[in-house]
Amino acid sequence: MEDTNNNINNDNIIEKTKIVDIPIIKKRIKNKETVFEKERKVILEGIIALVGTHFYSHEIDANHELQTKILALDGDIRKYFSVSNWGAYKPNFSVSKRPLSIIRSVLKDMKIKYKSRPDIIRSENKQTTTTEYTVEYNK
Repeated sequence: MEDTNNNINNDNIIEKTKIVDIPIIKKRIKNKETVFEKERKVILEGIIALVGTHFYSHEIDANHELQTKILALDGDIRKYFSVSNWGAYKPNFSVSKRPLSIIRSVLKDMKIKYKSRPDIIRSENKQTTTTEYTVEYNK
């Protein structure tokens, strides 16, 4: 014998939970890449003016004035670039060569191709291990 209290009429459930067609309006979120296109290009050209299209990592490490100029762009970079995934801007993440990391991240974010290769520079009785960078950028 069936218990009528536990039996549920499926037709009643369907009628009570009908899906109403509501149009969904999708608002397109503008990203920093499209909103700040000119400002981003100015920062990119400023960085390339500072380091050039061919540079070595040890040159940036040794030049404290150049490091200071790159780090001075920090506020503008945070404003015009999405830096949440960049190693130089992650909290609780240590980057040993922050200015170089910022340069590489800006180039990558602006879709500028660059080549890097390890190199050893020998002078007199001294060897310096470094990385050579060649940026493929045409204005």
